Amino acid sequence: MLQSTIHCLAFSTCGRYLASGSADNKILIWDLSHGQLVSSLNKHTGILYTLAFSRDGNILTAGGLDCLLTLWDFSKLTEDHVANISSTSSSHNPELGDGENYLLRTFPTKNSSFLSLHFTRRNLLISVGVFKS
Repeated sequence: MLQSTIHCLAFSTCGRYLASGSADNKILIWDLSHGQLVSSLNKHTGILYTLAFSRDGNILTAGGLDCLLTLWDFSKLTEDHVANISSTSSSHNPELGDGENYLLRTFPTKNSSFLSLHFTRRNLLISVGVFKS
């Protein structure tokens, strides 16, 4: 499961889920109430340095050294997870895909990596990055 250094963590707005971003370019979603790995979101090609949940809890954003900002449909991910728990007696750590079906949008930059992401009270996303010349 964890095979790389974790660089960022974010708790969902409901407090049930924890997202971790690491040097192996993966976002792992954990269900804290069941102690279960829910999903692995794989789109980044560089180290992840920042994660943020939207104020309404519907979107998870991620950014890092690969100059890519990703937006993930966290509400769909959690709905699928809850349906999977109630419909089957799933294993403690089920087989994980790449999470591509939860990807809403990517925003690449030419030379700016993402160091911090934050949603304002009005649910606007603010990012801080470094321009590489």
